[in-house]
Amino acid sequence: MLDSHYQNCISHLLNALELDSSNWVTKFNLAVIYKAFGTAVINKLEKNQKRTLADVVNAIENLKRSETLLEELDGFSKEQGYGDKTKTRAKPPLFDYKKAQAYLASISADIEKAENHKAHEEQKQEKDSEKKKTTREKAELSQQEVAKKMVRTWEERSDVY
Repeated sequence: MLDSHYQNCISHLLNALELDSSNWVTKFNLAVIYKAFGTAVINKLEKNQKRTLADVVNAIENLKRSETLLEELDGFSKEQGYGDKTKTRAKPPLFDYKKAQAYLASISADIEKAENHKAHEEQKQEKDSEKKKTTREKAELSQQEVAKKMVRTWEERSDVY
């Protein structure tokens, strides 16, 4: 349910960027939502919520998209002299550049954590696959044993007649 809210938000922000691709506020908001969506998926494990390998891979992609946007925002912030006390600006910053810098500083750790979660999900998927294979093989053996017993029973009965 929450995932669909993030996806809707991303969709609306992408539509807004199509209308004005130079809107730094929209880019900032998109970077924030990509990061929030990525970390929310990763944190599902800690909250005992279901997630799949595909969810984790998508989370990594969202975190990387966020990183790209945050790097772009950081470059713009430096061009505009945000945070430089020696420069005076007529206009206030377009977005919270301090928050953008903090997000950029933490995004690598988020991506690394997500990669670790991806490895965990891959191992879990592999174990599930092995378990299904073993169960299927046991079922096949059981069916073969039942068939053999039926044949023996039929042979024994046919000897009686």
